[in-house]
Amino acid sequence: MIRRIRRLLLYLFSLFVLFLLQISLPVFMPFTALKPNLLLILVSSFGLLRGERTGLLLGFLSGLLIDLLFGDVVGLYALIYMFLGFIVGTFYKSFATNRILLSVSLIGAADVFYGFVCYVFLFLLRGRFHFGYYLWHVILPEAVFTMTIAVLLYPLFLKINDLLEERELMRTRRFV
Repeated sequence: MIRRIRRLLLYLFSLFVLFLLQISLPVFMPFTALKPNLLLILVSSFGLLRGERTGLLLGFLSGLLIDLLFGDVVGLYALIYMFLGFIVGTFYKSFATNRILLSVSLIGAADVFYGFVCYVFLFLLRGRFHFGYYLWHVILPEAVFTMTIAVLLYPLFLKINDLLEERELMRTRRFV
């Protein structure tokens, strides 16, 4: 029970810090309109490291936070992030999570999917049909930027997860 609370507090702290960083990036980087999707990195990373439920939970919380503060429709981003957290979390047992290049590639694919879904719901349904422009000027550059930052953040999340799992394993050995 305590380890679940400890993990939940870690997830909430990480979510809060990355959310603050993500919304303050335009202040630190006024020269570009693009910014990495830090919350997607968080959701995808812990989905890969802990499985579908963790990805689903973090995706819902991340998306709901964005919806409540910035969204036009409450639930759209929560649904997108939740879906991506679940899908990325299904790869939890499929491959070794210490393969950073593969993990970062999966985060990049999730970002491309995120950009496409945002295009469909926020632009295409409103009659804006410039998909080629949106793809080359928003989706792909943001995905590359997100993957670049994921190369730095994913090993940190991997190390934190390994430390927590090691601590939990030592705690269970004491009681056996």
